[in-house]
Amino acid sequence: MKNKVIALLLAMLIIMPKLEAQNKKPADNNNSIAGAVVAVAGAALIGGLVFNGVDQYQELLESSATEHYLGMGNEGLFNIKLLLSEGASTKKLSKTNVQVFGITDREIDEETKKESIKNRKIMTVFNTNDAWINEYGIKWDQVDIKLWDEEEWFDLYLSYASMASPFESLDLDSVPVMKKTKQQDYIDYNGFKYELRTKKNGGLDYYIQTKDMIQGKPQSASLKRKTHQITNKGIIVTYGSEVTLDMVPFYYLDNDSYLVNDYNKDFKLVYNENSLGLYLKEAEELVQLKTSMLNVITSFFWTEKYN
Repeated sequence: MKNKVIALLLAMLIIMPKLEAQNKKPADNNNSIAGAVVAVAGAALIGGLVFNGVDQYQELLESSATEHYLGMGNEGLFNIKLLLSEGASTKKLSKTNVQVFGITDREIDEETKKESIKNRKIMTVFNTNDAWINEYGIKWDQVDIKLWDEEEWFDLYLSYASMASPFESLDLDSVPVMKKTKQQDYIDYNGFKYELRTKKNGGLDYYIQTKDMIQGKPQSASLKRKTHQITNKGIIVTYGSEVTLDMVPFYYLDNDSYLVNDYNKDFKLVYNENSLGLYLKEAEELVQLKTSMLNVITSFFWTEKYN
């Protein structure tokens, strides 16, 4: 036991300085996995697990996920990659965490003889206790699993965004392009508009739908772009090299306030502290998701980054 504790402390001393330096940079997949290594290493005092770096931890999770996916009866050519090993926010004291795997079904292109992607889906793995993993991989009877195709994921994603914003519903292909304006211009404007508070001690912000300069028609735009990002203030999309639009601004709620919608038999959507939370009905646990997790999943579906 003494040797395991020493090994654990050495592992943490090696990893922590790297994480401190990485935390000064924008979050990416490697940073998230590195952070999880420390979390799992911390559990070594209980489970006796010490990983020799990020790669070993990632390889164990991916191998375990592949075995489980095969056990579900899947065949053919596919690829499984760990996208995020720690998708839950640390702000809340929930013991629930989530890992996200990207799964691509593939085929061999007849001309190039290279792999081409036919479709994409993600697998979320929610764990609600410290006993979800051992030296052989994920203990599947200790976790909640959900497979999502693109349509299913973005239905949940847009349901959350509309709940947290003035929009009653959202369509990926067409969302009103809004701009912030002065109160008097808001009062005088004839068309779609809304007002909301986005800061704790701030006043109301006023938004009106932009109109075409020539024909004067209300403008809408697609959210389905590679530059799509969700932040704790809403959804932003960059068009061209300079124009960034606040497409879907979110309401500000006090830290102890919760906006909740019953989504389906598995989840309730929870908006709190400008973040998406999922209440797992069967486990009776609330997990608050990082915005970085939502952006990683969007990037997986819409870009070639994870080919």
